[in-house]
This record gives sequence, C-alpha cells and structure tokens, in this order.
Amino acid sequence: MLYNKEIQISLSLNFLVLANYFLYYFNAFNTNIIKVFLILLIFLILIFYIFKPINNNLISKIFIFFILIFSLGTPLNDWDGKYIWMFHAKRIFYEKNLFIQLDNYLPYTHNDYPALVPSLSASIASFFNLWNNQIPKLSSALMLCPTIIFLNTVIKDNIIKVIFFTLFIWVVEKTFLSGSVDDILASYTLCSFVITYLLFFNEKYAKKKIIFFLAFTFITITTLIKNEGTVIIITLFTTSFILKKIIQKKNINLKINLTYLFSLLPIIFWKIECFKSGISSDIININLINNLQGRIQDLRNFWNIFNYMILNKSILLPLLLFFCINCYIVKFIFKKNYFFIYKSNSLQIEYLLFCGIFTFIYLFILFFVYLSTPNDLVWHLSTSAYRVVMPIGLILIFYFITVIDRINLSR
Repeated sequence: MLYNKEIQISLSLNFLVLANYFLYYFNAFNTNIIKVFLILLIFLILIFYIFKPINNNLISKIFIFFILIFSLGTPLNDWDGKYIWMFHAKRIFYEKNLFIQLDNYLPYTHNDYPALVPSLSASIASFFNLWNNQIPKLSSALMLCPTIIFLNTVIKDNIIKVIFFTLFIWVVEKTFLSGSVDDILASYTLCSFVITYLLFFNEKYAKKKIIFFLAFTFITITTLIKNEGTVIIITLFTTSFILKKIIQKKNINLKINLTYLFSLLPIIFWKIECFKSGISSDIININLINNLQGRIQDLRNFWNIFNYMILNKSILLPLLLFFCINCYIVKFIFKKNYFFIYKSNSLQIEYLLFCGIFTFIYLFILFFVYLSTPNDLVWHLSTSAYRVVMPIGLILIFYFITVIDRINLSR
C-alpha cells in the first residue's frame, strides 16, 4: 500500500522540476518565477517531508538529509559532470536560453542531450545569484529526492530500507552526486519501472488518477535526463506489452497507452529542435552497419563487451543477488506440486518475468550499440559501460529487496 502523502509530495516535486524546464523551453524565464519554484521545491522537501511526521519514513529522511549535505560538500571531479552537464548549465545560466547548446559549440559535450537537469542547475544558480562548481550541483540531490520518497512507500521494513539505500550507493558510487546524471537516470528508471509494473499488472493502482499523473512525471523526466532514458522507457513499454498482451493475452488499458504517448512528447519536441539545428547523436551514423559487420566477426569484441558491461560493480553484485533469490524461489516451487505453487505465486512469477525480460532486452540493445559504435570499442566501453548498466543494476537490487521484504512480511 502506497502512502498518499508521500505520493503527493513526490508528484509535486516532479511537477516543479518539469515546470522549471518548460519555463525555459517556452522562453518564459523570469528570475523571480524561478526563485518561487525553487523555494516551493525546497519547502516541500525540508518542511513537509523531513520535518513533518509521515508513515515510516525516518530512513528516507536521513538519506535525503545526507545527500543534500553531501552534494554541497563534495568537489566536482567527474569529467561528464564538469564538462557536459555543468557546462550546459553554465551556458543556460548566463544566456537565459535553454536552446543555447544547439549552436553546437564544442560538439564533444553532446549538445543533443536533453537539458532538463542543466536547466534546474541554472535555476539554482539564479536563485543564489551566483555561479560556482558547488551550488548548481545541488540539482542532483534535489532530483533524487522525489525518487527516494516514492521508493520509501514501496519498501516497508526499515532494516531492508537501510540495505536498499546502502546497495543503491554501491551501484551508483562512481557517479553519486558527482555532477553527472547517471545516478539520477538510474533512480528515475527504477521509479518508472515500478510505476509501469503497477499500472500494467495491478488493477487497484491502475484505477487511481494520481498514479497516472505520477507515471507521467516519472516517465517524462526519465526521457529528458539523458538519451538513454528514451530507450529505457520504450523498452519498459515493450516489456509490458510482451508480458501483458502476448504472454498473458490480456488487453492493455487505453489510459496507459495515452500516458506513455503524452510522456514521450517533450523529448520528441526536443529532438525536433536538435534536428532543425543539424545536431544528432554521435552513436547514430551512416557507418553503423559497417561497424557492426566489422566487429561481429571478432570474438574478442564480444568478450570485451561482456567484460566491461557485466564484470563491473554496478551490475555484477545485483546479478548475483537476483540469481540467488530466484534460486530460492525455484527451490521452493520444486518442493511441492508445481501447478499449485505456480498458481499461488503467479504474482511473483509475473514480477520475475517483467524484470527478466526488461533486463534482457536492454542489455541486448546496449550490446548492439557497442558493437556498432563509431568510437574505439575498448575506449568507449571503459568510459561508459559502468554508467549505462546502472539502471539495470538498481532494478535488480530493487527486485531482490522487494522479494526479501515480501518474504519478511509474510512470516
């Protein structure tokens, strides 16, 4: 059972983040308006959540307090954080223009990337009326807060919450509050994963309007954080379609389809602006097929991709935990009559399939992207593989945690 107050707070924070972005997008920038939104954002986090008693949220309060302090007290050392995200934010701050990066100045800073996080960083700098390398980095902590508040409503046991947030830091450690957005993308991916599962496979939540609004904000923000976000959301919908329509042979609620469609509109509009400016992703190029054909014949390329993608701390431990907990479930199934256990644990099997299919499809897409990259394969893997698998790592950790939480509650 999700706590309504925390859902409302999480939805409000997401709405404010999107409102800040659209103020820039429609050229409605006004310093005072932005300040009001930021004051509301901080007020909602610090007053309504941290200082007001709400059901079973002490652990999430401590974690939010920790990340707010940590984000201000750590240096900006991450290359992507400093030379891509903070650079874009700095340009927005001084030029008061969301589309300033579409002049394609310094192409290696990935000017096709969505500007939602940089716009929030620029607004924070505008609120304090100064630019430095610390204060705008507070945007990372502020964007993590809605995800923490939402996830707190799903996990019930306090000890398991501590384990989850510890493993969360383990997965995103290299980019945690570094000024990069990979930890934010992983968090919003997880929330989109959870909210998608609730909408598609839990009729109780699929009847609640607030869940649809929350889904819209989480999905929209996920697509506007980084290019991978759009791929993740399309993969989530594809996974849900395969499991619901093809495997279970059930109809999909039209409202869910419309929610996904409207959630994709902002990133579509952003990409149209990029196309008009002649800016595209360096991954998509005319030599894509040639690169793929050249690499697919060398088994060493397959090993390199496997080595960098799977044998790293962002996903290796989550994969091990995922397999361990499912071995426990399978062992339990084979102890008794298979069909009886299958029927009584159909929700668990549905959850396993949802998580497994999504993981397989997304890893396959990443595998294809690396095989066809225009960059040197080993260099590309060494600089990005641990980042792009973070969403998978966090989902597998969450799967493990929620299964343990469910087993603990059933005792």
